[in-house]
Amino acid sequence: MPPKRRNPRRTAERILEVTLELFNRFGEPNVSTTVISAELRISPGNLYYHYPAKDELINALVDRYERALARAAAARPSRCATSRTHGCSCTCCSS
Repeated sequence: MPPKRRNPRRTAERILEVTLELFNRFGEPNVSTTVISAELRISPGNLYYHYPAKDELINALVDRYERALARAAAARPSRCATSRTHGCSCTCCSS
């Protein structure tokens, strides 16, 4: 029976999740791609297949954060629900 293959897209996501966790725990300058691949129990070649350089990992994390911020901003109502019924002075309506 051939070995079970993982979804490459899921592997890329796992790499980002673990990289962010390691960066937060030890600081980005202290985390190498070797440490990331060891934490994930994947070969360095597998990591480089998805992200050929540490800078690409950082850029992917920044892109992910920017998308999350954009989604949060789009979900925020322009005014609170109570402002429609009375003169609301909450911080979300008065700005």
